[in-house]
Amino acid sequence: MSERSIPAVLSIAGSDSGGGAGIQADLKAFARCGVHGMTAITALTAQSTVGVTGIHPVPAEFIIEQVRTVARDIGVDAIKIGMLGTAETVRAVREAIEPLEGVPVVIDPVMVAESGAVLLDDEARAAIVTELLPLATVITPNLPEARVLAGGDPRGTRAADAAEPRAARAGDDTRPPAGPRSLRAAGAAGAAAAPREPRAADAPNAHAAAQGAAALRDARGRAVPTLAGSDAGDDDVDDLARALYELGPANVVITGGHRDVITDVFFDGARIHLIPGERHPDGAAHGSGCTHSSALAAHLALGFSPLEAAQRAKVIASEAVRDGLREIGQGAGPVNALGMLVSHLTDRHLGATDPSGRFSPRDIMRP
Repeated sequence: MSERSIPAVLSIAGSDSGGGAGIQADLKAFARCGVHGMTAITALTAQSTVGVTGIHPVPAEFIIEQVRTVARDIGVDAIKIGMLGTAETVRAVREAIEPLEGVPVVIDPVMVAESGAVLLDDEARAAIVTELLPLATVITPNLPEARVLAGGDPRGTRAADAAEPRAARAGDDTRPPAGPRSLRAAGAAGAAAAPREPRAADAPNAHAAAQGAAALRDARGRAVPTLAGSDAGDDDVDDLARALYELGPANVVITGGHRDVITDVFFDGARIHLIPGERHPDGAAHGSGCTHSSALAAHLALGFSPLEAAQRAKVIASEAVRDGLREIGQGAGPVNALGMLVSHLTDRHLGATDPSGRFSPRDIMRP
């Protein structure tokens, strides 16, 4: 494997045929951040802005082959995990990434499409908790997803009840480290942490459980249920972040799109950090959760600490919603992670920027 001047980030996720979410959104977010994007597809979806009409899981052995093939040739500096769908897929992903020791892993536990279609079955939810969360550098659920994960301990206990077992094994934590590149500010996160900030607004999350979902069928033609929207309150978010931390991830981000006050809650095992943002009610949010988690993974690959990466991902996802393509499709339009890049290139073409014509994606990499 030759020396690279650009980080390479792998998305392990589903494909959205409408181009708004999934690996399509991930690749656009990677480009926005100035990293090389790679994919291992876990499922094919027949999907548009108005609904998901079919899901075809990729065989487990081929998921593993995709990951190992790019890892051998190109290398992997960070991993983003999105839609998994089944327990078999969850176990395949764990098998595929276990050899990549030291590589930071971001898990976006995709459970529901923007249209309301359920993308993760009950067995898969339990498998994510036991098989993948302990390998995660950062997890990025929205509030409904966080509540499902917290109540999904296969031992039948709430996540909050797992605090004592984790504390007991604290001296024997075998989770892979977050990776040397992602921790260039390792010790600095606590020192640089700001005092608890007032709650503010942020971009909507892509996994909103909307009403009126289109009929969904799996690869065998069987009907798949949908979830109605969740009227989630804000009171339990800090405790929920702590509870999810007890399930094994090194850091937890509960995104703010489903809350009355739109602020991401970041917990690193020591303190709660609030990441405020701006709500864009006139924007388009399909793919915002994928964009957020992919931008976070990209910034870990670029050498930022988990908190720094989460802060930058917040801004990028918010801008992608603000610049969203509302005119695309008849439903929730897709986010536009490349809005800044397209605008910059258009301005340059029209002679509105530096006449030298020098431009690199790294010019817009940081918010």
